[in-house]
Order: sequence, then C-alpha cells, then structure tokens
Amino acid sequence: RSEVTLATKDMTAKSGGAYVAMEDTIVFQPGVSSVIHQVELLDVTRWEALMDFKVQLKTDSVVGAKIGRQLHSCRVKIISDDTFPNADLEENLENDPELKLRCN
Repeated sequence: RSEVTLATKDMTAKSGGAYVAMEDTIVFQPGVSSVIHQVELLDVTRWEALMDFKVQLKTDSVVGAKIGRQLHSCRVKIISDDTFPNADLEENLENDPELKLRCN
C-alpha cells in the first residue's frame, strides 16, 4: 500500500473563483498504479484569456513509494466557454457614455 497527498495550487486561476481548492490523501492499494481524482471547477461568468492552476503531489508526504523528479505536478488549463467580449463589457459600454465614446 502506498499513499501521497495531492493538492491544488493557484496560478492565474484562483481557488474560490475558478475552482475549489483541495488537498487529499490518495491511497494506492497493491497492484494499483493510477487513481482518478476530480477537482471541481466553478462557473466563471467573465471571459479570461488564460486560467490555470496546478495539481501537485506533495513529495514530503509519500509513504511506500517513490516519486520521479519531474512527475510530481501538472498544470491544468481552464478553457473559457464565455464569448469575447462578454456581456459585462457590453453593459459597461451602455452605462458609461464616456467609455462608449473612447471605444468608438
């Protein structure tokens, strides 16, 4: 039996805004070499050019196994399904005549 702690780390995507932060101990029973673990994504209502975060294996938490030097984290990219420019920009243009003039 092996175990390791898995945790998320903010990059351009922030926990609580784009995804739900997590830290959990993953247990590998004998003969098991992979485990699927999900990170909950939140509905972001504005378009972002890039949203990403890391999922990391905490190397100091490993029990009964070894982790390779380069295989302990991955970068998760969140692809926005919102249109660009989004409704927030349209609303700002409608409500701010000065901004509307600068954009025309």
